[in-house]
Amino acid sequence: MGLFVGPLISLFSLIITYASTYNYSHGHLVFLLPIGAVFTYATYQIFGGYQKFTNYAIDDINAIEEEKEIKGTPKGYVKLSPWMGIVNFFNSIISQTLGAAVGKEGVGVQLGISSAVLFDTAERRLFKSSNLECYLMTGASAAFGSLFQSPVAGTLFGLQFASPKNTRLDMFLPCVLASFMGNISSDLIGVHVLTVPNYMPLAISFSNYFRVLIFSLLIGIVTRICCFITDKVREDTKKLFKGNQMMAVIFLSTLLVILSLVVHQAEGTYKYNGMSLNLITLSILGETNILDFLIKFLFILLSLSAGFQGGEVLPLLVLGSTLGGALGPLIGIADAPASALGAIGMLSGGTNLSLVCFALGLELFHYSEPSMLFMAAAASFVLSGKIGIYRGQRL
Repeated sequence: MGLFVGPLISLFSLIITYASTYNYSHGHLVFLLPIGAVFTYATYQIFGGYQKFTNYAIDDINAIEEEKEIKGTPKGYVKLSPWMGIVNFFNSIISQTLGAAVGKEGVGVQLGISSAVLFDTAERRLFKSSNLECYLMTGASAAFGSLFQSPVAGTLFGLQFASPKNTRLDMFLPCVLASFMGNISSDLIGVHVLTVPNYMPLAISFSNYFRVLIFSLLIGIVTRICCFITDKVREDTKKLFKGNQMMAVIFLSTLLVILSLVVHQAEGTYKYNGMSLNLITLSILGETNILDFLIKFLFILLSLSAGFQGGEVLPLLVLGSTLGGALGPLIGIADAPASALGAIGMLSGGTNLSLVCFALGLELFHYSEPSMLFMAAAASFVLSGKIGIYRGQRL
């Protein structure tokens, strides 16, 4: 699974990077965002609820685990198709090309899940047996580990993303192998990952522990508010248009165009469109403020509510980094460590995967003081509550 998914993620990352670069050079493509949103909505009307592919996989893993001893199809089981990831792959290209403020890791994980379904289908036909649960978890591990070049985080993601309250040690070895092999194979081919500038982490002291605790609790509260607002906007927009989802999509994507043009007129840039990974670097360097967080949140809110496909992990990292860079100095934490801790804290609260985020902070952000990083991930998770980007998780 790892050797199959790793190169697939390399290809996906290469195409998404090209699409994002093309949008950066052709900012006027934002005018086509409503067309892209309508097309994305139409594909889900034609092919089914593929937009919820990751959540369907979560439901299947939990259903299979709960009813292993029962013959037949488990209750709550959703029949998955390998085409789901392909549809979302093309829709994510549209999102990045036109400048929707979404990530890429969501669809990357869905490609891993699609590969899992493909492997299980082959096993069913050849050997009349099924190991769907194992394939789904290893496919997710390989994809996540390859996307971020973070094999430890990838392993933990596969073990916990469906049911954070249970670390599936029975799947530990398969997920380790899948994540590390996916990481190695994708690294040999070359995967575009986030580059973080070198910085000094916080030193261990009682005062710094106290500052990080207060800081992380604030990050968790803001994460909870952001998730609540996103869900509320989606629900209220449906009510506003009396269930006419097509009109809701057009309305939200048009607002996104207007917001893009207003920001471009004011600042002469489209830096808040697309993934905006440069905001993380700028936050670490102390060159962002609270306004960057608020504007980027509006872009992400409208993009996700309009149905653009891509992912929510990178947006959470960007939001947490800009928020951390703004809050940290007020509490006495330097810009660089505050930015890194804010990114991991908001991701932990948004995904309910604090151990995954802790490992990601060590591997991706190279945060060399683990106790501070662990406190940030844990405290943010606790204050964010059970709300999160993965529906159906067992918490």
